[in-house]
Amino acid sequence: MREIAPLLVFTGELDAHARERLFAWLERSAYTAPCVCWFETGLPPSRIAHHLRRFHVVGVTEGQSMVMRWYDTRILPVWLACLSPAQANAFAADTSAWHYTDRLGDIRSLSVDAALDPLPEPAIDKPWIELNDAQYALLVDAADLTVMLARVRAVIPDETKRVQARVLVPFVAHHQSIAVERGMKDLDRQAQYVLLALYTSGQAGEQAELKAFLKTQPAAFAAFYEGLQALSDAVWEAGPPLWASIALTTPGYASLLDKQEPHGAR
Repeated sequence: MREIAPLLVFTGELDAHARERLFAWLERSAYTAPCVCWFETGLPPSRIAHHLRRFHVVGVTEGQSMVMRWYDTRILPVWLACLSPAQANAFAADTSAWHYTDRLGDIRSLSVDAALDPLPEPAIDKPWIELNDAQYALLVDAADLTVMLARVRAVIPDETKRVQARVLVPFVAHHQSIAVERGMKDLDRQAQYVLLALYTSGQAGEQAELKAFLKTQPAAFAAFYEGLQALSDAVWEAGPPLWASIALTTPGYASLLDKQEPHGAR
């Protein structure tokens, strides 16, 4: 837990020079890792640290538990959104004005709705938060996009580096959701569909041949992969690759890539 626990820094205890250096480091970190969030609190460091440690482990169904990296800012907004008002208030007790940097480096704010009834304190051997199946599914979905981005970047690293994160992330998210809607429930199949979308700027998905294949897709992944690869050029060349399409329609796009922050490390 020590290796993955968040680093809690109290800025009110720093002098102006130290605060300036800290904020510069946080700004750089926000562009290279989804890990920066901040909030206000009137509690002393030891008490707020003790409070937040309660939520590093959560309960799930069938009496199981899991580590919850709520401070990963790809997870944090989904974490707060999926909790009940009572659970969210228990987590955010004695804090306010939550903000975080998203995977694109933009600053986002978070709000916590007031709860009518407080969350009862759990038994000594139980986690503070117990997630139901619906809450757990929302958190898994949030993690799936991160896994998908890592996969496509590993398969075609040079090509994905030519696409700004502000374009790549929503594109991948959109076509991954289409893959799920078309019956591809596992990440392996979704990744193949997203790669095909990237190579055709999403236009392959509109081809009748691909739609027909997906309606009767093989049960085994190996057969699915071979069938996808065997589709005609009408599918695989339905449109230009996303990186080529953007370069053709955006004057000076190459210079924009040279200037963008190193989002690719995410």
